[in-house]
Amino acid sequence: MYRVERDYLGEVEVPWDAYWGAWTQRGLRLYKAAPAYPEVFIKSYVMVKMAAALANMELGVLDRERGEAIVKACGEILGGKLLDQFPTSQINSGAGTIMNMNVNEVIANRALEIMGRRRGEYSVIHPNDHVNMSQSTNDTFPTALRVACLLMWRRVKPLFMDAATTFQDLSKNYRDVVRIGKTHYRNAVPTTFGRLFRSYAEIIRRGLEHIDEAAERLEEVPLGGTAVGAGTNAPRGFREKAVKNLSEISGLRLRAMEPPEIGLQSLGDYERFSNAISTLASDLIKINNDIMFMSFIGELELKPLHGGSSIMPGKINPSIFEHANMVLIQVQGYSSAIRMASPLGHMDLNVYMPLIARCLMESLIMLEKMLPPYIGDGLGGLRPGKPGSVFRNPATATLLSGRFGYDKAAEIYSLVESGLDIRDAASRILGISREEVENIIREELGKLTPR
Repeated sequence: MYRVERDYLGEVEVPWDAYWGAWTQRGLRLYKAAPAYPEVFIKSYVMVKMAAALANMELGVLDRERGEAIVKACGEILGGKLLDQFPTSQINSGAGTIMNMNVNEVIANRALEIMGRRRGEYSVIHPNDHVNMSQSTNDTFPTALRVACLLMWRRVKPLFMDAATTFQDLSKNYRDVVRIGKTHYRNAVPTTFGRLFRSYAEIIRRGLEHIDEAAERLEEVPLGGTAVGAGTNAPRGFREKAVKNLSEISGLRLRAMEPPEIGLQSLGDYERFSNAISTLASDLIKINNDIMFMSFIGELELKPLHGGSSIMPGKINPSIFEHANMVLIQVQGYSSAIRMASPLGHMDLNVYMPLIARCLMESLIMLEKMLPPYIGDGLGGLRPGKPGSVFRNPATATLLSGRFGYDKAAEIYSLVESGLDIRDAASRILGISREEVENIIREELGKLTPR
């Protein structure tokens, strides 16, 4: 059931049908705290290996027979094969050495089969000497992470844009529907649902702009910097060719980081990216809390999605918004972990890169799964509640203060609060007809509709 592989620490028993080797097997015994890496990260790492193999062949340091077998093996994995052969825990050895070797070993063993050889014949294709040629964990892991973040952001950003579009559509549909604005959890002044939903749409769009600005930094990759950024064991010209190849393979606009040492030492680019996502999460939590509060006081109606209680019949909860907030709070927690890990690098390397990868990947994947039902069933199901009469709400008195002064409006407010219609209250205080009061209020309300 096992084959025996050897590394510089001795012999290791590896399952006979596994494509990984000794390094991965040792890591599986030691590192069990987190699940395996998601598909997008695995494929991003394989793209790095393919780009490197192509560059090494172009530069004549990797012979074509081995190189083409490695490239073909990478292509198969990118096509969906062998994805179950990457069981390494997302939180593994410092800097992610075990994950890098997991990728190297799987590619090497599949390339050996392509050449008609047996798995483990590393004298023909070696995980380190050939698949990892001109590379190190220290430059490939952050490069793979940057690629994975950018690919994930391509998938998540349109979902956030859908949320903004949904709010914009709600703004148009209910542009003239009056609501009473709230400050300090008290009625403030009349406004419209059109203005409210328009503001929510713009908040999301601004948040996306900040994330895009942070994501641009991730397009700089340190591939070719090898262990400490000096390019040790990589031939001259490797960086430029490898990054060009990686851009073509991934479909991203990547460029070589200058100097590459930055990408090994600093986690600042990831911190800025996660902070921007966390800031948008904060805004969305606030928006969701607004929506739940307005549904509680009857200003908004939510689409009923499932029963709200196992003991109280007929109860409906704002569960889709509660669910969204739990995801968003977790995203903020991951961002906090990134901020804690970011300054912990020492000298030429920050070894906490695997933790950063886990936090970023989990955040983006959770958002990708949360947003579609949140938008479709949550935001898409919002409707204004049955409106109370603005002529019975004391807050409407604010519309009269500009013409008749603060003190007069305050007297009107008190009379309306005691139960009087504002038309009657204002007529009594101002000495004008009830119809004149109504015309003034309707004129002021007409100014509230967003343009």
